Amino acid sequence: NTRNGIRQLITRKKKDEKQKPIATIGYAITVSGCPKTGSRGDFGAGISDGAAVLKHSIHLNSIQSHQQSQSKYDYKMYALVHPEAESCARPALEPLGYEILLRDVPVPLEEIEGEYLREKVPNNGCCGEKEFLKIHAYALIQHPVVVHLDLDTLVLKPMDKLYDVMINGAPKDGSNGGVDVAFGDPLVSSPDSSEINAFFTRDYNMAHSGQKHAGVQGGFLVLRPSLDVYKEFVAIIRKGDFRQKGGWGGKGFGPFYGSMTFQGIIPYFYDHLHPGTGVELNPCVYNNMAFNPRDKPTKNDIVSGHCRDGYNRPDK
Repeated sequence: NTRNGIRQLITRKKKDEKQKPIATIGYAITVSGCPKTGSRGDFGAGISDGAAVLKHSIHLNSIQSHQQSQSKYDYKMYALVHPEAESCARPALEPLGYEILLRDVPVPLEEIEGEYLREKVPNNGCCGEKEFLKIHAYALIQHPVVVHLDLDTLVLKPMDKLYDVMINGAPKDGSNGGVDVAFGDPLVSSPDSSEINAFFTRDYNMAHSGQKHAGVQGGFLVLRPSLDVYKEFVAIIRKGDFRQKGGWGGKGFGPFYGSMTFQGIIPYFYDHLHPGTGVELNPCVYNNMAFNPRDKPTKNDIVSGHCRDGYNRPDK
């Protein structure tokens, strides 16, 4: 009996050791306002529905469901909540296990130096200057990796390969480490540039024909938290160098939908200011969201344009 008891303890200890998480990933959502009566869109059905489904999907693809998911990472949920949204967000999200972080915009509107950005950003994209609330995810430095997601998303498979690369660096053998990079590109541009600080997908449907740069899809960003990076974003917003015809810094990151905020400032940061530190992922694998198969807009459910031939690199 004693021997059997010892064997059981050893077996249980080994099982526990195997399932000890490599790290805890922070998952953040942003709530910039409360739903209006009868409204449609992200919050039209209420905040709690989407938040509950999202958290449950993350749970199923974490170490908490290791037998099913085989994931080696734990998770913690956060909600970046604008003070105006606390009344609806806190009672909806706290019971679901989200930690509420009340956050105002990183830079007050009146402190943005660039006149064009200061005047136009309130009407840009879905949420105006409140879309900058997502930048606060960079301040969650208690986690090695943070994933910011919109409430209308859910996780279908573990993303351990992304976390492995961000925590351990790119594989030394030159492989992609199991990460599906957009267009089959290499994970890093050169063997010397092994640190990856962000993963994202692009929203090519929002880019205008002949535009130099496409914005990121704003509902998905895997990032390396850093107070220095957070401060740099704040400085960029405060300077407000967004130009009517050239976007951020006049470098072609805009104009397009949401380009004055998250969708434009993220590619400006990783493509121009810090090239090689952000990786575009294959949207057929990550952040998949039913692209328009035609090359012209669909308006009032009427399609137009030619059908695209699969997933190909857009013309430069």
